Amino acid sequence: KFANGAIGVIDNCRTAPYGYDQRVEVHCEKGCAQDNNNLIDEAFVSTADGVVSAKPTWFFLERYNDAFIAEEKYFINAVINFLLMALILFLIVKFMNRATADVKKLAGTQEKPKAPTTKMCPYCRSEIPIEATRCPHCTSMLTEEKQVEKK
Repeated sequence: KFANGAIGVIDNCRTAPYGYDQRVEVHCEKGCAQDNNNLIDEAFVSTADGVVSAKPTWFFLERYNDAFIAEEKYFINAVINFLLMALILFLIVKFMNRATADVKKLAGTQEKPKAPTTKMCPYCRSEIPIEATRCPHCTSMLTEEKQVEKK
């Protein structure tokens, strides 16, 4: 029941013996509004035996082919728009990174390589801190002439 006192009824069924039926009827005190099924043709034959018309289109895509095609077009457009935006953003970031590197190069403020913090043990070839005097892996004592820097 609606706030204005009107009563609404929804009768819903997924199948009908003559196809997929979709009709809407709205009745009120001033008249009735209807929307019928999509039919193969719009011919109605009325005789003393009754009224005969074509059956509704059977399959879902027969009924909504135009809507299906439109949705496919919207999806493809969305994918294309996404890829274009991704490409544009990639090119902007790439340009900005290159410009930043060029500015640093011109200003002479490029990062200098850091001093090594590790070295290789000459006995077991493990990576160890540069200040180590004994290898924590093989426990060998490291002398100045035996130390090998990491390459």
